[in-house]
Amino acid sequence: EDDKNGMVTLTPNKVGTAYLVIRDEKTQNVVKTLPIVIVAQRKPVSISLDKSSVSLTSGFTSATYEDKAEVTVSVKDQYGEDYPTGTGVTAEAAQANTTTPSTKVDIVSVSGVADNKFTVTAVSSVNFEQFGKDAKKATTNVTVKFGDLSRKLTVNVAKAADPAKVNGYMVDASATRVDAIIKADATKDTTVSFQTFGTVNGAKASVVEGDFSAILSKGGKDLYTISTTSPKAIAVNPVNDIVDPHPAVLEITSGGAIKLNINDRSSGWKLEAGAYTLKVKVNNKEVSKTLVVTDTQPKVEVRRVKTTSNSVKDCFEIYYDGKKQDSPTVNYYNAAKPAVNVTENAGTVSISYAIVTIDLGNGNSLTQKVNIGLTVRVE
Repeated sequence: EDDKNGMVTLTPNKVGTAYLVIRDEKTQNVVKTLPIVIVAQRKPVSISLDKSSVSLTSGFTSATYEDKAEVTVSVKDQYGEDYPTGTGVTAEAAQANTTTPSTKVDIVSVSGVADNKFTVTAVSSVNFEQFGKDAKKATTNVTVKFGDLSRKLTVNVAKAADPAKVNGYMVDASATRVDAIIKADATKDTTVSFQTFGTVNGAKASVVEGDFSAILSKGGKDLYTISTTSPKAIAVNPVNDIVDPHPAVLEITSGGAIKLNINDRSSGWKLEAGAYTLKVKVNNKEVSKTLVVTDTQPKVEVRRVKTTSNSVKDCFEIYYDGKKQDSPTVNYYNAAKPAVNVTENAGTVSISYAIVTIDLGNGNSLTQKVNIGLTVRVE
């Protein structure tokens, strides 16, 4: 259909490749032939979990701690792309078999099924005698569904060891790999929770709720430190410090849990990609846990479109995910140490980098540092 304004509307009829032939109106000679690929409507074809099994412990004496694990669900379409699930993902825990025929009991619960994630929590006081004399563990599964697709998660629940016999420590984490991406439809910040345990020959026995300190490091460099007397992070060498105020990267919450903030949706801040190590010191013993942070966020582009104009901002256009941004927040800086904001400067302006904040919608933002290394003239 020719819209008489230089635009052509195409209506697909079936899957395949069609060709749009463009001819000169006067000579009818072919100017260009454009292939148009028509694909099938998207449909979900696979579902996967970020882990096939989790191991939890029941029977801690702590009044505040429940052993739990967060699981992320991924649904893909026939083209290998993420398929939007809305509120369609469900997760249901099965009861565990006991030694009594036809008798089953709950050993875990499932909660928080949202944003393609859910939490599995061990029942706090499982009676392991139901699974056999001197039994110290039990197993069940969680069935995860989206439409006709399903996947099972194996859950192993162990009996807490005797806290009076603690001879070591360990640190556990809600995740060992996490994506720092801030999505437009995100409803909460991304965080990872760490918990320190007293152990008996490697088995969890007690929850360490006080009298400890921790350091977050990357590449051998200490970044942030906290302790039970200073529960908010103290920056040693802050990373990606491009927003103000800088968020509390590390903090100790109830029950001695250590929360690591991976991103902050309101400001657009995020932890840089890389491998991080959390080192916890308790009773003069040091234990650690490694976390890998990835970042699949599309990159912001700053394109110089003019070399001379009446402002620095007018010399550049901002693109995100291939689309020009109409009203981003941008500040330009030179290479001085410390860097100076040259956004309002005149004359010959040398620009080393820009700090760009994109409004993603729904109260979510993205802030990125973009290297430029160009000079413009402001007259």
